[in-house]
Amino acid sequence: MITHSFLLLRDFVCEISDFQKKKSPKWDDISPVREIQKLEVPVYLIGGSADVVAPASGIQRLYTAASCEKNLWLVKGVGHGDFFFCAPLEYQKRIGEFLRKYLPE
Repeated sequence: MITHSFLLLRDFVCEISDFQKKKSPKWDDISPVREIQKLEVPVYLIGGSADVVAPASGIQRLYTAASCEKNLWLVKGVGHGDFFFCAPLEYQKRIGEFLRKYLPE
């Protein structure tokens, strides 16, 4: 299990390579819904209604499953990862408010 963030892409690739050598995960082992239920920190889920990679219905399921403090923003007509480019001011406003609320000064 990967338990920390990575500062360098190289570190991430090495960690994944080591993990795959030890055990190749099965699809049944990968469950974002199960994992989000374990979170105890605030989470902000953003999805696009036109996203075919991570469909809005999946983002909604994650939001419903999360028991921590949570926010959801489904951006109409937007594809995967295009939130900032399609609605930069709204993105900055929403994310800024979220960070100011939950990050210590």
